[in-house]
Amino acid sequence: MDFCKGNQTLSQYISSEMKRKDPTGNTKAKERKVTNGPVKSKARTMSKLIMAVGKVLNRKGYTGLTVSNIAKEAKVNRKLVYLYFGNAENLIEAYILGKDYWQFDAKNSIESILEKKNTGQEDLLMLLKNQFKAVFKNPELQKIILWEISESNALMQKIASERDKISDKLVQFVHPKLISEKVDLPAIVSLLIGGAYYLPIHATNNGSTICGIDINENVGEERVLRAFEQVINLCYNTIGE
Repeated sequence: MDFCKGNQTLSQYISSEMKRKDPTGNTKAKERKVTNGPVKSKARTMSKLIMAVGKVLNRKGYTGLTVSNIAKEAKVNRKLVYLYFGNAENLIEAYILGKDYWQFDAKNSIESILEKKNTGQEDLLMLLKNQFKAVFKNPELQKIILWEISESNALMQKIASERDKISDKLVQFVHPKLISEKVDLPAIVSLLIGGAYYLPIHATNNGSTICGIDINENVGEERVLRAFEQVINLCYNTIGE
């Protein structure tokens, strides 16, 4: 079971589980109108298990993400993890894909950029600012990022690879003048993305400042958001765009 396959999100997968074949033999899926029954029950249980992953992650960290702990948190039989997801890794993957900014929150914005085949100045600013805010406001996402950078495992490598594919597509539509010795926008954006991950995690977990800036205060947060604008604007001003 691969939730990355075909860019299928968790909600899309669960939605597919809520459909059935037409009794006349038509293969077109039709939604059940009943509010109870095995299909609805399965979808509810899957959602409970996925939410339980986040609760266990918050309380026990990624080392606590075992089938037993997740099933206990969801108050369901552990056998249902294997029945509905195949294994714990697939369940955790489904949870992460629903939290990852680049594959979930920014999905519609990225699709719009790719459709018009132009990664513009405002597009980059929006993506970077929203990423910073998403990480800052979401402790569960912070835990996922910490897990990704602190331990090498196949699941997190897969998630990172999918994220990289998205960024690679965005870079394809950057103005050619922005990828040169004079200004290397992809390299600059990679540094900004790193900062958008690190600053919120540092501030949330340590409550301390960086360069005298406390992003836990509104004024500090606004300064960082303005800095994103200043850097990106400087890049585009360099090439006269």
